[in-house]
Amino acid sequence: MKKLSLSVTDNIDYHGFAIVSPEKDYRLCFEINKAMGYALEKSKTLVVIDSKIKTANEFSAFFYDDPDNKCSHYVVKNLQDNARLLPSMKEADYIYIVSGNIKLKTLHEIKTSFATIRNIQSIFVLKNEYIKHINLD
Repeated sequence: MKKLSLSVTDNIDYHGFAIVSPEKDYRLCFEINKAMGYALEKSKTLVVIDSKIKTANEFSAFFYDDPDNKCSHYVVKNLQDNARLLPSMKEADYIYIVSGNIKLKTLHEIKTSFATIRNIQSIFVLKNEYIKHINLD
């Protein structure tokens, strides 16, 4: 399994969605894979490092690299061991991040398709200010 790492940065070349779903992470990713034709796979952990407060938290994460579209997809639990990836988004169970050069039309298609997936109760676009601290490099 691949270990992913996040650190604080001001450069943003990705987009995020907040997902509300009661499903377990592996089941949600199975449904996303089935609906979207992705191959999201469990990563060992996603380490989020915040140099401002000098803490590191580990989150359960799934990852899919899409070389055809030159982008990467991440599904990350928002709450893990009493730590939140996005503390300001308490209602979100998962954070879905698309990294790379992606068209706005494709983002709209992703959101529309996700809204039809069983057990996704809600999905909404995250403003860049909510995810600006995340660096997926």
